[in-house]
Amino acid sequence: MYHYRDTQPGNGAVAVVILSPKNEVLLVIQRNRKNPFWKIPVETRRFNEYPVQTATRGAWEELGLNLRNYDFEEVATEDRSVPNHYRPYIFIAFVSQEIFESHAVQGNEDGAVLDIRKEQFSNIYGLHRFLKTHYYIVKTVADHLKTSKVAE
Repeated sequence: MYHYRDTQPGNGAVAVVILSPKNEVLLVIQRNRKNPFWKIPVETRRFNEYPVQTATRGAWEELGLNLRNYDFEEVATEDRSVPNHYRPYIFIAFVSQEIFESHAVQGNEDGAVLDIRKEQFSNIYGLHRFLKTHYYIVKTVADHLKTSKVAE
């Protein structure tokens, strides 16, 4: 069950990490950019929207996955404490392989078409054309997964 750390709706960004039982994640790319890159889906919060609601909406809009708020676990809260070094909220959803495979072929990011691909979580660091600023998200999730397995 999700517990709200941030009780105030507001603005900001939310990274959405969908993880399958095979340790695969879904990545997106906006090919119509001058220099396209693969990245973790990130959704902008709307006014009066809680971060977990943004994660749920982002999973639908960018990946075509119909998930619920309780499917997500908050891994990191937003951090704006270091100037020019913004850190978004990070949410992870552990989904069944069936749900994972039901993702859309293409998603939508502010009206732009996104291609979607699945990738082994452990292979992200070796991907060509992966958005470097999203390595923070990958590392945060990897650290969370390590501590979660230790806690079990």
